[in-house]
Amino acid sequence: MTARRATVAAVAVAMAIAVSGCGTSLQSLPQIGGPSGKTYTVRAEFANVLNLAKGAPVRLGATTVGSVGSIGVTGGHAQVTLHLQRSAAVPADVTAQVRFVTPLGDEYVQLTAPPAVGPAPAPGPLAPGATIPLPRTAAAASVEDTLAAAGTLLFGGGLGQVETLTSELNAILGGDQPQIRDLLANLTSAVTSLAAHDGDIDAALGALSNLSAQVNAGQAAISKALATLPAAARTITADNASVVGLLHGIDNFTPVAQGVVDQSGATLVADTNQLAPVVDQLVSVEGSLGSDLQTIATFSQRTARAAPAGYLQLHAIIDLVNRPLPIAVPPLLPALEAVLAGSPLGVIEGLIGGLLGGPGAPNPAPAAASPASGGVLGVGLP
Repeated sequence: MTARRATVAAVAVAMAIAVSGCGTSLQSLPQIGGPSGKTYTVRAEFANVLNLAKGAPVRLGATTVGSVGSIGVTGGHAQVTLHLQRSAAVPADVTAQVRFVTPLGDEYVQLTAPPAVGPAPAPGPLAPGATIPLPRTAAAASVEDTLAAAGTLLFGGGLGQVETLTSELNAILGGDQPQIRDLLANLTSAVTSLAAHDGDIDAALGALSNLSAQVNAGQAAISKALATLPAAARTITADNASVVGLLHGIDNFTPVAQGVVDQSGATLVADTNQLAPVVDQLVSVEGSLGSDLQTIATFSQRTARAAPAGYLQLHAIIDLVNRPLPIAVPPLLPALEAVLAGSPLGVIEGLIGGLLGGPGAPNPAPAAASPASGGVLGVGLP
């Protein structure tokens, strides 16, 4: 009995050694089960199939539609034979990925149909013998790769650098926490104010855009103006001496003009004040002068017809008693003389005097007064 048990143990150890020597594992053993019904064969090219085993399920969405037939190597990548059910509607543009059922579980092949884009017609089914090319296949990250990446991050990667950065920031900002809090509060207030005036900011940006468009539209005129600036600058430089002389002349003329204004200003003011009574008298007789001037105009027109040869004899009688003048004549003449005496208007003093019979011109010989009229004046004009 003891010898039999020893023999069985020896055979078991020998089988275990043989299996381990051949590199066989539980994951490399074919899985039990597979698709039911009629199937057809397609191929898929993978850069890495991880520990994918023969007989592993093939899923489309959450439904098992086939199994892995064989795994080989072709052209430096793995080529997997897939047995798919004929009843499964696997599209021709399907993608394939090796995934895990659980982090420590078995691998399987996941088929994914890409989403429809636009009104393009849907592709037909995946034909028997078709190949899913390498660009449309992938492999999920293995547990070993995930743990290795986590170890690099925790012990030799970004977290160590974050710790160093945090320590340096604490050393730099140590003791300035109140100022930093005030700075953050001010930044928050500024951002809030900008957000409250986003309409004004948009309007300003719109106006700036319109201005830029107008400047861009007038680019030709601006370029032309900029092109003429060098020539204008050269002209001004060439005439620099003349410009300087002109400025010196203006500087010398300014005191002279100021002196003339100072001297004549008082005289002009005095003349204006003296002319005020005369203007008031003229305004008071404005109604009478209108009709008289109209009469003189009519007389002038008729005189041209009555004396076509340019000579006319006139005998007029002016009644100053029965029809007195509407204004006081004596005060008017002294006012005019006072205004004209010693003023820039003295050049016309002789003319006014001649018209009114005052100084500056000989008085015409008056006609004999008629006793009946009580002061009737007759004037004879050639």
